[in-house]
Amino acid sequence: MGLVRVAAPNGEDHLLVWAAHAAGLKLVRLDAVLQTSARKYARHGWSRTTMRHWRATLLQAYTAWRRMRAGRTARVTEDGSGPKEV
Repeated sequence: MGLVRVAAPNGEDHLLVWAAHAAGLKLVRLDAVLQTSARKYARHGWSRTTMRHWRATLLQAYTAWRRMRAGRTARVTEDGSGPKEV
């Protein structure tokens, strides 16, 4: 897969996973705890924050799916604009 630089404003974890998948790498589940901040949820509320995250995820996923369906391999771009064809 090589060096992956992701300068995305958000969703960089999704872009990394999609790049790994496109490179044929297998993901391994870790027995670990992930800690995160609840600031966004406290500031904007659970419903609004969750809906914004879902919307962003769906937009990224749809873009990647559309490119892969067209027969192109998705790769992470340095500018963070999402998966691009190779």
